[in-house]
Amino acid sequence: MIVLQNVVYHSNAKLLRSKSAENDYQSEGLYAGPEFANLDEDLQVLFERYLDERGINTALALFVPDYIEYKEQKEYLRWLESKSPSYPEFGLHVLLLNKSVTDVKKFVAA
Repeated sequence: MIVLQNVVYHSNAKLLRSKSAENDYQSEGLYAGPEFANLDEDLQVLFERYLDERGINTALALFVPDYIEYKEQKEYLRWLESKSPSYPEFGLHVLLLNKSVTDVKKFVAA
């Protein structure tokens, strides 16, 4: 379930996207709007419907953490594979991560 806390509108999106200290400082002083729970109930329903129509819903909220974990593991394996010529023990680690338990037992037994 997605829980909205605030709905914020800024006329200058650069302030929110930029990572500079100057933009952070400038955006801190801007009014962030009311808390979502304090908005009129009809407006809350409309916002939730708007987001749901665009696929921002519970399914997305459940998908994102799983995808982040998948992507992190994939990048970690790529990093280990790039290091395995220099460090042979990493090759075994990559093998263990990529293989099922049965395959690993066969490998260790051989």
